[in-house]
Amino acid sequence: MEPHLGHAYTLCLADAWARYAEIRGHPALSPFSYPSTSRLKSLVKSNVPPQSLLSAGTDEHGMKVKLAAQKASLSPKEYCDQISPLFQSLCEVFSVNVKDFIRTTEDRHRHAVEEFWRHLDKSGQLYQATYAGWYSTSDEAFYTERELTQTKPSVSVQSSTKSSPTIPTVDNEPVYVVTETGNPVERVEETNFMFRLTSFKDPLHKWLDSGG
Repeated sequence: MEPHLGHAYTLCLADAWARYAEIRGHPALSPFSYPSTSRLKSLVKSNVPPQSLLSAGTDEHGMKVKLAAQKASLSPKEYCDQISPLFQSLCEVFSVNVKDFIRTTEDRHRHAVEEFWRHLDKSGQLYQATYAGWYSTSDEAFYTERELTQTKPSVSVQSSTKSSPTIPTVDNEPVYVVTETGNPVERVEETNFMFRLTSFKDPLHKWLDSGG
């Protein structure tokens, strides 16, 4: 999970747009203005310049992190402590003007998430439900059946991250891989918290129709 060219590419694109938008005085890149009574205000770095805010960092959770840490015989936190500085160095190597590099394991991020979660829960925007689907750990995404290809046991396929990996099988049963990436998927079912996005359907349509 070390930095690769794709990470550098997206960072440079974001940096180019942020610099251009700042020159043009684009308001969309201004830092959030929190009410003085909000607990979130104290969680935002006070030294962030008011002109614009380009934020980057490392998202330190998920099955991919867990498996990589196990492979390295480290805890997830220990593993991320080693990997995160590499991503920060990538910004420096490519002169990306990141004004706030944040790790999701930082207290300020955790506290902000907890506060946001409490707000959503209090306003009735969260509910529990069971979800089932085809999940790819490598891609960290769910896929529909029409996005998958059935392969024979132990067939080598081309992947976006590895050269011709061998797809694992159980009892020589055919497995499914993502057609676009070649990465294997597994059928998972879990009970989790869901966000009532449909309740924002009309406001979102109105906002999109207005040009954002």
